[in-house]
Amino acid sequence: GEVVREEIRKQETDQEAFCVNVMLLSPHADDVAKVVVEEGIKVLLQEPEILKNINYGIFSFEEENEEVRELLKMGCGLGAEILLATFGEGSLAYDGSQFYRQPCIPAAKLVNTVGAGDSYGSGFLAGIFRGEDIPSAMRRGAAKSAEIVGIFEPYHI
Repeated sequence: GEVVREEIRKQETDQEAFCVNVMLLSPHADDVAKVVVEEGIKVLLQEPEILKNINYGIFSFEEENEEVRELLKMGCGLGAEILLATFGEGSLAYDGSQFYRQPCIPAAKLVNTVGAGDSYGSGFLAGIFRGEDIPSAMRRGAAKSAEIVGIFEPYHI
């Protein structure tokens, strides 16, 4: 939080809003959201028109909280069709009108969590492209993630 707060202070000028690049939200979104709320900073996306041209976006967070839900609402309000947030314990999707939750599916064997989020995203999109509803696509993503964390050995020599 303090590192993010210091970075925000460095970038503040006479503007009333702090501009955040959409792509920079993912790795530090929890810290950014907390600081933004604590400091009462207005957030503008540098390129909000990007969200008008995407159907699905996936963000990674440490935990679900009000700031995460507000970020998903804001993104869909700008034009994204469905936005997802993944957490260590599950995921949350928002389609512009309602939230959907999917708990983690326990892996039979845990080898490495590298790729868990990417495999969740690919499973989710596979479900959507097959015509599944959001909850079914989320279950597919969670199942794919549980499968991958049990077999992925990127550091095996």
